Parts: sequence; C-alpha cells; structure tokens
Amino acid sequence: MTARLFAFVIAPALLLAGCFLQDTASVELNGRDNAITLKRTQQWPWDSDLQVEVIMRRMPDCNAGGTIEDVAHDAKLFLYYATENGVFLLKTGKRHYSVNSENCKVTRLKEAPEERGDKIGTFAEKDGVFQFAPAPAKTPGADEGNAQ
Repeated sequence: MTARLFAFVIAPALLLAGCFLQDTASVELNGRDNAITLKRTQQWPWDSDLQVEVIMRRMPDCNAGGTIEDVAHDAKLFLYYATENGVFLLKTGKRHYSVNSENCKVTRLKEAPEERGDKIGTFAEKDGVFQFAPAPAKTPGADEGNAQ
C-alpha cells in the first residue's frame, strides 16, 4: 500500500513541484537604494508563457510595482530612460510599460511612446540564467536609433 501511495500520489506531486520556474534579475539606478527588479514566474509546468513582476525600489518611499502577463520564456525586456524624471520605459515585444519611481506603479501604455530616453540595458536569459545586461556606452556622435 505504501509503495502504491508513493507511485501514484507523492512521486507525481514531486515532479510537478520541481517543474515551475521562478528567477529574478535587477539593475541598480543611481545607487543601491534605487533599483528595478524583474521576477519571472511560470506557475505550472505546462504554461508556455511567464508572468513578470516588475518591482520598483526607491527607498524609503517606494518598494512596489506591477505584473506583466503572458511574456514568452525567451522574451527580452528592454529598459530605457523616459523623457520624464523618475519614469522608466520597459519594452517587451510590441508592448511598452511605464515604470514610475515616484508612485511605484507599472502601467501598460496604449501606444508606443513617440520619444524615449537612452537605453539602460536588457533583461534576458543567457546560458540558462535570467540577468540584466547594461547597454553599451554610447559613442559620442553615434545615433543608436530605434531598432529595438
């Protein structure tokens, strides 16, 4: 009876429990008390897309954010300075989000912004690890363009 219980109840539960994904990557902005962290979560092993929780930290006033649904596992998330002070832009696919360090809110934008600031970097999985990669330093006189 014990072997059957293990084979039909406990073993499948252990397999399912080990299949979901949860990882994080962060970037510090203007010192360690100001950062953006992305936490990717795959709720169930059969889910093809992830939830990404965006956490804005500007201590001691702000430590909150919002969730982006239906993000592909291999998606890159691009982070930009916005044209407003204290606001950042996060882009994944064709979706754009405002990440506001003043009110700690993440808001999906209905349309891509006409202007955005310099690219800060990219959140992506590399060699099986979700991480932040800073954008290369701009060369004076070079135009980055809006390719991404």
